[in-house]
This record gives sequence, C-alpha cells and structure tokens, in this order.
Amino acid sequence: MRIFQITPRYYPLIGGGQEVVKRYAEGLSSLGHEVVVLTSNDGSKIKKEVINGVEVRRFSKLPLPNNLPYQPITPGLFVELLREKADIYHVHGNKWFTSDIAGLVLNKKSGKLVFTPLAGQFGTSLLGRLHNQLLGGLTFGAQLVLPASEFEKGLLVRGGIDPKNMKVFPHGVDLEEFKNTRKGFFDNIGWKETSVVISVSRLVPHKNIDLLIKAVGLLAKRDYAIRLAVVGPDGGEGERLKNLVQSLNLADKIIFLGGLSREKMIEALTGASVFCLPSSSESFGIAYIDALAARVPVVATNLCATPEIIKDGENGLLCDLDEKSIALKIETLLKDKSLAKKFADNGYRTVQEKYNWDKIIKKLEGLYTELL
Repeated sequence: MRIFQITPRYYPLIGGGQEVVKRYAEGLSSLGHEVVVLTSNDGSKIKKEVINGVEVRRFSKLPLPNNLPYQPITPGLFVELLREKADIYHVHGNKWFTSDIAGLVLNKKSGKLVFTPLAGQFGTSLLGRLHNQLLGGLTFGAQLVLPASEFEKGLLVRGGIDPKNMKVFPHGVDLEEFKNTRKGFFDNIGWKETSVVISVSRLVPHKNIDLLIKAVGLLAKRDYAIRLAVVGPDGGEGERLKNLVQSLNLADKIIFLGGLSREKMIEALTGASVFCLPSSSESFGIAYIDALAARVPVVATNLCATPEIIKDGENGLLCDLDEKSIALKIETLLKDKSLAKKFADNGYRTVQEKYNWDKIIKKLEGLYTELL
C-alpha cells in the first residue's frame, strides 16, 4: 500500500501526537508499505528527507504566531494533495488547517480517508463546537474515524459527530525502548537516596502541575526526602510554575528538565519512585503508558480517559483534582513499597497486553486492508 500520514507537526518536535504519527509511519514502513508523511516545517526546515525508512515532506507555514488557533497554515499541502495519489490517506488532529484542507481535497479523490481526531476536550468548547459544525464533516466524514478511547468517542458523539464509522483504537508503547536503560539519572544530578516523583507533560494549564507542586510541598513539610522532576516543554505556564516553586520555598526540591530527548526521558522515568500527572483533560494519555512501561507506579486523576488506562488499586492510584488528595496517594506509594511494586508489575503487563506498538501497528494494517 501507498500510505500518506498527514499531520500538523512531526519529529523532531516532541509531543503525544507527533509520537503517534511517527510510530504509525515507521511501523507501517517496516511492514513493507510505502509511507509518506506530509507535515509543516515547524521544527525542521528540511523540505524533504527520509527518516527511518519514511519519506517526510515539509511545507512552509505562514508566518503567524503559534499561539493563534488553527496553526500551522501550510498552503503548499493543498497543492501537494491535489497532484499526489495514495491508497490510504490517514489524517491526524481535529481543528487543524492541515486536517481540514486534507479533508477538503481528499473527499474528492479515490483513496480511502482515515481520521485520528486526537480531539481532547476541544470539541466541547464554544470554538470547538463551532469548528466541528462548520468544518467537521471534512474529516469526520472519513471512511474510518479512530478515537483513542471510549471517553474521546463519547466526547465526539455528544458533540454531534455520527459514530457509525468510529472504532476505538488506542495508542501504544515500544517496549524495546525500555530495555537495558541506563541507570542513575537522578544520581547524576545529585539526588541520591531520595524519593523522586516525576511528571512528563507540556507546561499547560490543564495538566495541573501547580497542584502537583503544592502536593510535593505538603509532603516536604512532613519531612519526606522527596524531590519532583518535571519533564516537558513550556506551553505557556513555565514562568508561573517556577514562580510558584519560589513562593513555596521549594527551589531545592523541584527541577524543570525541559523537553528531554525520548531516550533521556525514559532514563528519567525508570529512575523515579512515582509518576504523577494530575491532568484534567486527556483523550488518551500517552505519558501514563510510558510510565507503566518503565515500571513506575502511577498516580493520576479520576478524570477523562485516564481511568481506562489506570485502574485504581490494580496498576496505580487515582486521586481527586486537589493537592491534598494527590499528596495522600503519592505518600501511600512511598510508604508501601510492596504495593508500589505490585502496581509497577501490573502496569507493565497492562502495556504488554493492550498498548504494545507491534500489535497495534498490525491491527492498523488490517483496518487499512479492510477499507481497500
């Protein structure tokens, strides 16, 4: 098959959506398919290159601020789609220019259209509902729509999207990445013989890293030898969060590591005692399955799609969206090592059974084949 993966941004930019598309593209290429990624030049100015067997074509974006909605806008993508042909066009991301322009062109072409919304709770906002009412049919009219969770599917249906072509299709983890990982990540920054809580997230409001910082502050007052490492790029909250750390006198206990490479991020995960991400808006939650694959016990909020991955009392603990509840759950895992190990072992089995990229890519290939 000749397969186009169409996405607003791609590797080397790091993010949940970019990781999903990269895995799809490289996994399908390894199965012998011709895979082309069409994306913006956000993150790389190389117009055309081959990365791990995948041809990547990047189109120039209009010079508009990235904090505006609908970015990046790439007029060249429209021209490329008009002149190119593929068997499968797999479009990623709701409310992006790249998705809508692809839907506009591809509804008139012979290839089959597949859409992964990566919708989050955008569709429930006023702007999101307006977008989907006016333009949603361009992509949600695809022959196959792949929400990543039952929660995301429910959001879309409640937003007025017809579920007839929907199939819940989760994202995954490459377990090979988590084997033979270097040890001592936190020893190397001087955090020896301490309990490290780690969070992996863009610094944006709905991830609620401020509540996690306050929770660590509560535990520090109880004389726990605890540290917090926050991994992820600044999405606009960085300065506010760092000011919060200073105001709580936690500068010696909390570090912001920025957007680490995936290899370094995995090293950090495997060196931590607890993973915690108190997010209030997740249509799936790749960070959680990364933590499970790293055999780190997880604390997460009982919201959105998270409980589909983290089963309270089985492979992690669910908390309320409150710093006291977060602190209590982290404390439980720090005090009860056998419980923490149980969750770590069960979490790894969860990934093996449900979120293994090798299995997921073969299922995706099967879905494509059924469409043709």
